[in-house]
Amino acid sequence: MHMRRKYLGLGACLAALALAGCGAGQSAGQAPSAGSAGAVHNASLAGIHACRLVSPAVIRSVFGQAISPVRTSLGGPQNCFFQPAGAGGFTFPVVLTVIERAEYDLAKQTATQGEPQGYRYMPVSGVGDDAFAVVSKATFELDAARGGLAVRINTSSTSQISGSAETRLIELIKSAIGSL
Repeated sequence: MHMRRKYLGLGACLAALALAGCGAGQSAGQAPSAGSAGAVHNASLAGIHACRLVSPAVIRSVFGQAISPVRTSLGGPQNCFFQPAGAGGFTFPVVLTVIERAEYDLAKQTATQGEPQGYRYMPVSGVGDDAFAVVSKATFELDAARGGLAVRINTSSTSQISGSAETRLIELIKSAIGSL
């Protein structure tokens, strides 16, 4: 329980940092500027609306029916909330968030520095430049990066995440990352 709170608290802090610090002078699709070898710089989150990154056809495919994102001011336009209410076997909300690459890199570093009890790190291939999932009894987080931005999908319960549901969430994140 303590580790779960630690990761939930870390996620909240990272989300606040992502909302506070946007890269200056870059547009969302702009390639990272030259810097140290291998370094990927953040791109700006300005003008990005997470709900617009996924087509209604993909939403229907993932959730098994057409559902509309929940309109909320929480987190701004970089967050898209879905309340499936049982659609496609998902009973808990699914949140799609666009984040800066630095937040992605920090989350991956934290996840790979030794798996805390109850958490499992899994690399995910074929999604963006790099992707991974962190799974526990209570949460499922899937992150994918491309250039200076990344997309994160969270859901509150992994009891709903079977192989089929996991594959459909990967389809959702592939669509979103491909639209950046």
